Amino acid sequence: MPGAYGAISPIVTANLLFQLGNGLLTTLIGLRLDAEGYSPQVAGLVFSSYYAGLLLGTVMSRDLIFRVGHIRSFAVFAAISAATILAQPLWVETIFWSLLRAAAGFSIAALFLIMESWLNMSATNESRGRIFSIYMVSNYLAIAAGQLLLNLYGAGGFETFSIAAMLVTLALVPVSVTRRAAPAQERRSGLRFRDLYRISPVGIVGSLVAGALTGPVYGLLPIFARQVGLDVGEISVLMMAVLFGGLVFAWPIGRYSDRVDRRRVLAIACALVVVICVLIAVTTASSLAALLVQGALLGGFIFAVYPICVAHTNDFLTVDDAVAASSGLLLAFGIGAMIGPGFASIWMDLGGPYALFLYFAVWSAGLVVFVLHRQRRRAQVEQEEKTVFVPIAATTPAALELDPWTDAAESSAREAEEAEANADAGTETEPESVPSR
Repeated sequence: MPGAYGAISPIVTANLLFQLGNGLLTTLIGLRLDAEGYSPQVAGLVFSSYYAGLLLGTVMSRDLIFRVGHIRSFAVFAAISAATILAQPLWVETIFWSLLRAAAGFSIAALFLIMESWLNMSATNESRGRIFSIYMVSNYLAIAAGQLLLNLYGAGGFETFSIAAMLVTLALVPVSVTRRAAPAQERRSGLRFRDLYRISPVGIVGSLVAGALTGPVYGLLPIFARQVGLDVGEISVLMMAVLFGGLVFAWPIGRYSDRVDRRRVLAIACALVVVICVLIAVTTASSLAALLVQGALLGGFIFAVYPICVAHTNDFLTVDDAVAASSGLLLAFGIGAMIGPGFASIWMDLGGPYALFLYFAVWSAGLVVFVLHRQRRRAQVEQEEKTVFVPIAATTPAALELDPWTDAAESSAREAEEAEANADAGTETEPESVPSR
């Protein structure tokens, strides 16, 4: 067990540094655009560009990574990501920032894929669940902690951009010095997107809605906070509360969905999003304490939507199709995250800052209606056929391979044992290709 944790420590360290910078930057961009006098609609365009790049990177970067190699690919994409950060304060202009954020999104998707496939190779069957938990918890904690770095220099000037770029660049260090062998490319299932919708309409539609909700949370919620009078310190605490809510509520909501119809849990979570949004609009940020509590609840239920959809879809699949299904669900999530900031920003331009919560409420209510419709059309999954909920984030399909339920995980565990044996023998040979399923 200690050997497995030693194998993942460089990747976990790199992920912490990278997510600290990425979490800081996400909130910083919205605040800087607002400070420069740009409308929420402009901010929505910039954030939509980021998610478009993220979507393309998720789909297109895998073959490039396995052709060039993981360490060199990590260096390339981390350098591109850091360069886009440093270029932003040089010229605050809509099209320029949109192009930079699209390039950053592509690079960040590749970085996620590199780290997650590497973690998957390093895990053993005994350590896989703990490693997955460490990775997901570290993601939320690092992004949340990154919000506090806003208090050092604020959103003006170039200093905060420089801090974010330094953190992303420092993520190169633990990856570059590791002697662990890089993972081999696995064979893929032939499951197609249209087949996935036929298998699980709730999974696809729910993932799209999850993206449409999550994109504006990261991009436009800081602008809402600025427009209702919060200062940078209060905004950083609010965003941290939202992210901590996503972390804290994920497990109890997910475990409850293991015992009942997941669609019911999904409908309840979305209905509660509607209630919380109404409360925020009615109280109109009467106190920071109330807004922090409401923000934590909002983040908890919004961030639960995607992993519930993944778990519900996996209930209908064999292990051979799990990772391919994750790709399809991520595609739906990416489409939602790409269109979400643009639509939400239009609502804010027309109706003011609190219209953002009307946007959240409408999407959530729509998913409730769709889920209730599907419950009438299809019986729930038998309890013995259900998989175990995993609080997975919407990063790359490689994250699902860390789940011990998947066949891909078993193949990667064999690779990890071979790589460990090679390392003990003083060799650095690449692991053999994953055998065909």
